[in-house]
Amino acid sequence: MLRDAFAAISRDGAALYEVQIALQRALLGLVNLEPRVFGRGAVIQSERAMSFSTGAMLIDSDIAQLRVVAQQLAHNASLGVQNSRASQT
Repeated sequence: MLRDAFAAISRDGAALYEVQIALQRALLGLVNLEPRVFGRGAVIQSERAMSFSTGAMLIDSDIAQLRVVAQQLAHNASLGVQNSRASQT
């Protein structure tokens, strides 16, 4: 589902900061909503989008801002998985 929703956007909007930051924030929102459901897929789509944008964007500070959100997303996804495992024991 996440691939279908975000893959074309991340590819076609690779050079556009506004598109990429909206994409990263949307993925982060999904992770924050339900990390066990969306975490792994969101991290994969986030990394894919970062690969596209890193190759296409010209402004280093824009890429750095995207990285901050992508790192927060990955961190929150890993916390969600850890919390899920802890609640199962």
